[in-house]
Amino acid sequence: MPNDEETPQEPPAADVADMPATSAAPVVGATRTVTHALSEADLALFALVMGEAELGPEAHLAPEQAGDQRVAPPALLLALLTTSAAQHSARPALARFVSGQARFIEPAYAEETVRASATITGVDPATGALRVQAICETESGRRLAEAEYLLRAD
Repeated sequence: MPNDEETPQEPPAADVADMPATSAAPVVGATRTVTHALSEADLALFALVMGEAELGPEAHLAPEQAGDQRVAPPALLLALLTTSAAQHSARPALARFVSGQARFIEPAYAEETVRASATITGVDPATGALRVQAICETESGRRLAEAEYLLRAD
């Protein structure tokens, strides 16, 4: 007999903490975090999506290496930073960024777990625009990148 309860599913590869984003008024100091374990496959597929690799019989999907470690592209870290900042929007998939500036500090490597956290540092009382500071670091606390964003109110 079928069970009417939902079957538990594996958690997604990227974990968004403090979710879901709510439509409540933004609060200075509120933080949203995205955690992701960077696999070899993530790096290879990201290179493919970014046009840095081709798919075919002779395809070489290996990302750049530093010594014997595969390096995650900075654009992948930026995607995680932006995703964490977008979680402050009432509709994260439709978040409207006015501006953003990022700084890359150290590379991330395959098989590392990284955490991107975005904190509201200010709210414009006239427009409701959010100023957000985001950082990306490893589980051990090694800082990889940081960014500042200005998001329009929804």
